[in-house]
Amino acid sequence: MQAKFSHLRKLYNAESLSTLKLAPALNLKSLNPKPTEKLIVNLMLRIFDRRNITALQQYGPTWSLDTSGTREFLNLVIQLWNILNVKHPLKGTRQRDDSPCPMTILL
Repeated sequence: MQAKFSHLRKLYNAESLSTLKLAPALNLKSLNPKPTEKLIVNLMLRIFDRRNITALQQYGPTWSLDTSGTREFLNLVIQLWNILNVKHPLKGTRQRDDSPCPMTILL
């Protein structure tokens, strides 16, 4: 498996003229940031969005591309972001995802 940024660019190009988008967070600025914009977290979060994984899963077979590596990498980074970005002990109880739940060690 191999993750390719070109899969996300192809996804953006396919949906850029469409009114109904499976990956609405992708935009040209997040795919081609200027050197000063590479540190902006919101642009990074547009790349690592769960809807992009779903869109790649949908479009992959129609393009006859194996996007499983890209989808797996995006999912891994999203899970890591959710684990590291816990600021409140009850964050995971209000969401359907268990990864933002604070980790506790039982002795």
